[in-house]
Amino acid sequence: MLNSPPKKDGHVTPQMLTEFVHCLHRVAKIGNYYPSGHAIVDHAAESFLVALGKIAQANSTVELNVQEDCLVVDAIRVETNTQSKTELLKILQEAAVDSITISRHATTEETLEFVRLILQHRAQRRNSANFALADLSAMPQSFRVRDKRFLVDKTSVISNQSDQDNENRMNDLLHALETKGLTTEQTSQCRTLLNSLQQNYQPVSNSNSLVQFTWNDVQNLLLRLLQNKPGSDLRSNRIQNDINTLTTIFSHLEARTGDKKAKESIGFLISLVKDQPAPLNKEKKIQPKKRTGDQSPELPIEELQSFVDKTALPPAMLKKLCQTDKAEEISVLLQLLQHEQTLEAMRNINRFFHDIFKRMLTSKEQLALLSGTRLFLDRNLNNRLEQILPPLVLIMRQSNHFSSLDFLAQLIKDISRQQLYLLWPVIVNELMAVGMGEKTKVYIHLMLSCSQLSRQEMIQRQDRLESLDSFQKNRTAAAIYPGGYTQIQQLFAFLLGTSLKKTIYQVILPVLQKTPPDPLGLAVLPFLADDERHLNFLQLYFFQGSQNQLSPSMRKVAGNILREGLSTFPEERMEEQWVSQAISYCGQMPVEGMEEMLEEIISAKKMLIMALWPPLCRQAAERALKQLKNMVKR
Repeated sequence: MLNSPPKKDGHVTPQMLTEFVHCLHRVAKIGNYYPSGHAIVDHAAESFLVALGKIAQANSTVELNVQEDCLVVDAIRVETNTQSKTELLKILQEAAVDSITISRHATTEETLEFVRLILQHRAQRRNSANFALADLSAMPQSFRVRDKRFLVDKTSVISNQSDQDNENRMNDLLHALETKGLTTEQTSQCRTLLNSLQQNYQPVSNSNSLVQFTWNDVQNLLLRLLQNKPGSDLRSNRIQNDINTLTTIFSHLEARTGDKKAKESIGFLISLVKDQPAPLNKEKKIQPKKRTGDQSPELPIEELQSFVDKTALPPAMLKKLCQTDKAEEISVLLQLLQHEQTLEAMRNINRFFHDIFKRMLTSKEQLALLSGTRLFLDRNLNNRLEQILPPLVLIMRQSNHFSSLDFLAQLIKDISRQQLYLLWPVIVNELMAVGMGEKTKVYIHLMLSCSQLSRQEMIQRQDRLESLDSFQKNRTAAAIYPGGYTQIQQLFAFLLGTSLKKTIYQVILPVLQKTPPDPLGLAVLPFLADDERHLNFLQLYFFQGSQNQLSPSMRKVAGNILREGLSTFPEERMEEQWVSQAISYCGQMPVEGMEEMLEEIISAKKMLIMALWPPLCRQAAERALKQLKNMVKR
């Protein structure tokens, strides 16, 4: 047993203990992510040292003991149940740590080195079946660790005792074997082996361990397991460690010997040790006597199943209970991404985000993601943001549980125009890639936000926009144009000048033809087809179509499209209502050949006597021709 520390002058409160455990857990948790010397991890280590000083008070050290179900700090049990306590206890148990003695004069560097070694030791234990795994002898001077089986220090190896002690222990050992119900032959065979080992035993060591096990150690372990005596300081994990250790030693001895009888005896002892019941310290429960009427009735399987179905938690609740929060890891990784990372580190970070977006993010995780990304804007890390944001948004886009549009809408909330200018290419690219879908309101909000930039600002960001995936792959979503919003026309006028113009034109033209936004659109848009001149008209229309007065160039382009379209218009469609309105609009388009086309509509015949065009169309042509001639006279 470890010696109890001296009593302190001051009073150690439960809050002080909780803070001490929380600070140590935080250093252990983020020490895996931040490089040494980083401000975040240094601050965590300094907070731990402050908490250490409060616990130590006038003492030179603080001792942390790891028990089966709790942590004990300087003989005071940490009663508060927190996530930090639970996770720290698990880390130390998995590292097989029995106790840690910490000097109150420990430094930040020593604290971080201690945490690194403990985490490394835990990782090695997880991946190894050996009983002695890590070299903890390089622990900083201010930290001393006691393993569950032995102190990890060369000075901790217990030397051999006297021959008389060895003889007495051998007698006890043989007596313990005889009481195990062995046959006379088995007992004799084990006695011969143990006597031989006592005389010829060579210390057994593991390549990963500093410790050599003497014959004394072997006798002590074997005797303790065979006697199966409960002790107040023994716990189940200690007994399992003893079994693993002794099994490893005997396995080494079995590999060394060539004697058949010795091999059989060693194999028998290994089986005997492995069959020892554990834990040794469980008290036998006393069952109360049942009175008449206490007997529980036996229920049919159907009723039991019905009870389970009624009281079982729904799958959604179970999923939520089992979900591990990754908010802190997200925050840490985004802070690391503020600096250049190696290619391998970037692959690991991307893999982390791919995994986390495979499920629904908690509100805490979403906040960490948003806050961590906003840091790039707040700190003017423009180049880093342009590097990390596109792949991050692409991962979100591929997720079935998280919307990239929702994320971008939250990101641009309350930001400056300059910050919007920085994010603009990523947002526009994502709008083209995702489309409206179920997020119509969010999509339109982002579209209107992106339309706030001037044409000159959009041109300045065109090269960056062209480098993103939608433009590189020449691909857009099926629904990218929300009708009824004249504010977005400037943005689409710009997009019709990019490398993606043909794809965008083909996607948005049917929407515009179905719901023309104004009289000019009603007249001209139905005549547009897959033609470069028509695409140029649509771009010009977005620039000027919503203005009351059309420019001469706009009148010329629109007039020529109307003249050409009406000149070859199919007879079967002349009765459509919009056609007469389009003819009326021709009166504002003084282009070459327009008067002749209108006169043709008025006078054209079929079968020599019947008018080709319907009455409404002929009347519209007469009004347009009159209006056109008046414009020429002026």
